[in-house]
Formats: sequence, C-alpha cells, structure tokens
Amino acid sequence: MVKNIRVREKGVQRGIESLDNSELVALLVSHGVKGHSALDIANKVCKQIEEIDRKSKNFNETLVNNLKFINGLGSTKIVRIVAGIELGRRLFSVQQRAINSRDVSLIFSFLRNRMQEEVHILLLDASFNVISRSLMFKGTFNSSLISAREIFIKALQRKARSIIIVHNHPSGNAQPSIEDIEYTKRLRSIGDILDIQIIDHIIITNNTYYSFKDNLI
Repeated sequence: MVKNIRVREKGVQRGIESLDNSELVALLVSHGVKGHSALDIANKVCKQIEEIDRKSKNFNETLVNNLKFINGLGSTKIVRIVAGIELGRRLFSVQQRAINSRDVSLIFSFLRNRMQEEVHILLLDASFNVISRSLMFKGTFNSSLISAREIFIKALQRKARSIIIVHNHPSGNAQPSIEDIEYTKRLRSIGDILDIQIIDHIIITNNTYYSFKDNLI
C-alpha cells in the first residue's frame, strides 16, 4: 500500500505524465494484497498486455481471461484496468497520425521527467499512421549500444514505411549532440538502402523539444 501512495504522490508532484506504464496501472489496481503491492500486480498486468497482439479483435477478451489468473485481481479491478486501456486506445486513435513534431512530442510527453535517457521509435505506415511505438534503450545514451539492426528488424516486421526516433535529454538541454547527429545520419543511410525513411529525430526535455526535421538537420 505504501508503494501505491508513493506512486500517487509522484503523479501529483511531478505530473501524471511522469509515471511509467506499471505505475499508471498501479493507480488503476488501487491497492495490493498480502505479499503483493499494487505495483507488483501492475507489473504482471503490463507483462500480460505486452504478450497480447494489441491489434487483435479479441484483445480485451483475451486480456480479461489472462488477468483472472493474477493474484490480487478481482472482477472489479479487471474491468477497471481494461476500461482504462480501452479509453487510452480510443483517445490515441483520435490522434494516431504523427503529422508533425508537435504531435510526436505530445505522444512522448511522458519522457519529460525521466531521469534516465530513453530511446524510442515510432513506426509509421505509408499514410503516416502510427503502427506502433517501442522502447529501444534505457540508460546513458551511447549510439554503440543501440542496435540499428534491431530498429530496422522491428520496422520490417511491422511493415513500416518510415520511422521517427525519439529520445530524451534529462539535462534539459534540447540541442542534439554530435553523437545524436552522427547516429541519425547512420540510420538514414541504412534506411535509404531498405526503403524505410527516417523522417525525424526528436529530442524531448522537461519543457521543450527539438526536431531534426524542423531544423533541417
């Protein structure tokens, strides 16, 4: 229960966008059971969500059936969790096109208060509709640790036609480093060969963002 109180306090003090997925689900779970905090249960819920094809027509039904086996989740909590996810899916579908850098910065607003650097990719189809987004790296940014191969494998698997790279600068300085620029150039070169365009690289900070495309880099 204490952990859940801390999650709520964090959401109030730093903003709800500062919470990661497990913490958001923990708020829906509300409280844990003996030996399992709300956050413990939430981590198991998130694992189940990741293992289900989110484009499946039976997503909600499959998720409900899987959540029944998690200790600490009754029917009321399960309905609350699935309702929260469904609401998020509907709201996201209203603005599922990454039309410009501002749209992308809003999609990734949760990175504003991250204390570690994270690198995400946004995969788009030929009409620039969002197919999926994926976390590729978390830690101290080093382009040698982020495999271009893994990025393009994901793009090929999802039949993406273009990619937007997004990462955060916890320092608050939105300007790209030399390494940021060189890494983007390398990805563009590989993308040209595979006919998968890197249309932007966006750097998120606590109060602004930087777009390679907007700045003609």
